[in-house]
Amino acid sequence: MSAACISPDPLATAQGYYDELVSSMGLKDAPVNLQLSALRSMSPAELLNSLGVTKHSFMIADDEFFSDYSGQRFDQLTSLPSWLKAVVVGQTEHETVVFAHKWHTMTPDEIRGQWEALYSDSAYAQEIMAAYGVNKEESSPSDLVAAAVAYTSDIFFNTTTDALATEHLKLPSPANPKVYQYCFEQPDLLAALPVWRGGAYHSLDIPFLFRHPQVVGPDAPAEFRATCDSFSDSAIQLVNGHEPWEDVSIAKRWMRFHADKSGIRSEGEGIAGRRWKKLADTPERHQKFMMGMILLGDAMGYALKVFSPHDVVQQ
Repeated sequence: MSAACISPDPLATAQGYYDELVSSMGLKDAPVNLQLSALRSMSPAELLNSLGVTKHSFMIADDEFFSDYSGQRFDQLTSLPSWLKAVVVGQTEHETVVFAHKWHTMTPDEIRGQWEALYSDSAYAQEIMAAYGVNKEESSPSDLVAAAVAYTSDIFFNTTTDALATEHLKLPSPANPKVYQYCFEQPDLLAALPVWRGGAYHSLDIPFLFRHPQVVGPDAPAEFRATCDSFSDSAIQLVNGHEPWEDVSIAKRWMRFHADKSGIRSEGEGIAGRRWKKLADTPERHQKFMMGMILLGDAMGYALKVFSPHDVVQQ
């Protein structure tokens, strides 16, 4: 789910959104099958506009599925449900590239200034900016955009993925399910939007998992086809009761998916090197680190103004 640092909605909350939506269509008293038919006839953009920006269709904590779920955010679970057999958790390498439009319009000084304004602790500001290469005067605009993508991806996705993958290692019971961690690093070579091209961004892995023609067909780049074979094969192994790759509890290693570069990586490589761990190694520093959510919120607001929901769905 995007993102696992959000708690699932109670069933009653989701039911309220549904009731409000069908009422707005004049179908409050219609049979459920007619309500659903009307909703299914709407485009994604129409649904988003009808729900409004304050309502979201998060996963629902339905008792039929969450039989022993205790209400925490997924990245804060202290025990895993008894029905779990295995967990696979991962993220794309450049999650927040999809919201990078505003950073491309900003000068290097504006980007640095936005970072500096986040922190009341100037020493921490310099530390975090140095870690991501933002306070280097010689950094190019593209370097600073890449830094903003890396930082916001760490905040909203990589910290969550790490918690989901490793918290179970601290639990005493040997009966806990095995957990497998990955990073999807295949960049989009064909994106219509220049901002997205060359990035392994949020949700890009979905067409590879489901073998869409654009990534596995005869006209797809050979690199796409290789990544698709590797990624979807791992999912097939998992659902057939086999290990997709090495369990993270063995040596805290994770799987990388990127054409012929796919394979197991150690904790100190790539995203698993996790510069953010040094920056968020105490509760106080973690709280400061998470101030970067403001950067992401600002960028997301800008992107949603530039692109209507219909534009985003079309892309």
